[in-house]
Amino acid sequence: MQEATVHEIELPATQFEPIHRGKKHVLHVKAGVKAYQLHDVLLLREYDDDAGERTGRHRLARVTHIDKGGPESGRLLANGVMALSLLTFREPRGI
Repeated sequence: MQEATVHEIELPATQFEPIHRGKKHVLHVKAGVKAYQLHDVLLLREYDDDAGERTGRHRLARVTHIDKGGPESGRLLANGVMALSLLTFREPRGI
């Protein structure tokens, strides 16, 4: 079995917040930019566009499904976009 790769992704607060709160479990990304694989781990970092820097908030997530769209998936995604289904991890407090 191949080891999972860790990908670091910066997200604006509007995209980060719903994932951080557990309300959103899908992330749309550009296809072909990174070689995402099933079971990869994403280090999602919140980015403040106005300040031009990271906020310090982050969330870990595992890729549980990859949808590239098209007739076989039954979904139409924008050209060059794929959807990553995520399982987010709660980090233990006090460490």
